[in-house]
Amino acid sequence: MAKEEAETRLPRELHDVVRLFAKHPPTRAITFRGIGKCFSNGMDLKERSPATVINEIVANGDLDVSRKGRGIEKTIREAQMVFSAIEECPKPTIVALHGNCRGAALDFASACDIRLASSEATFSLKFYGVDYGAITRLQKICSNEAWIFHHVANLSKFDADDALQHDFVLRLFDTPAEMFDGMTKLAEQIASRSPVAVQGVKLVLNHAKDHSVRDSLRFTADLAQSQNLNKDIGQATLKVLQKTTGALVYENI
Repeated sequence: MAKEEAETRLPRELHDVVRLFAKHPPTRAITFRGIGKCFSNGMDLKERSPATVINEIVANGDLDVSRKGRGIEKTIREAQMVFSAIEECPKPTIVALHGNCRGAALDFASACDIRLASSEATFSLKFYGVDYGAITRLQKICSNEAWIFHHVANLSKFDADDALQHDFVLRLFDTPAEMFDGMTKLAEQIASRSPVAVQGVKLVLNHAKDHSVRDSLRFTADLAQSQNLNKDIGQATLKVLQKTTGALVYENI
């Protein structure tokens, strides 16, 4: 993120950028990081944010209840769409979290596929009746629903160790610098794999979040009908049989 405040303009630009890279064949993985003292303090309520837009709608005496409701719904859905674009992007997404990660920053991070954190990172979700995605996704990510309820209801912080213990982050690093380096190496490793396989994994995992095992197995079988008919499998199989060394180079998709 270019600033420590996730202003409304930035989420809109983020949505457009993610969609752009989603359609860019050479892109194999997408990484996100903050360049300031922290990842993000969330939306600045002094700036024009979804929260301020909602307050303006509520205070508009020219609108009846139905029109206020539609306006609020539209504002919330547009904000949710920004973070959903990350989750729905076919390319794997990795986010590196350091310092404060508050409010909308947690909505952002929860939509990514892999979350890394530095040891000093702290997290908090400022919930005021509007969920841009974090609460819904945390319930599927973390191992303890009571833990989620406790921190959301009390607006309390949790630290990096707590985030790791409850499965919110994959790995902790001693410093932000080590984490950024680790994220780059991880992205490069993923990018070296077959993009058909990597994107297939994301498809299957996202489908499984909202479906039974039976439905997910059927989905995987249907997906394999077309996705297993590729050159990547042949390349990998031949390498094993011939016991050759060196990295394989896969075509973009």
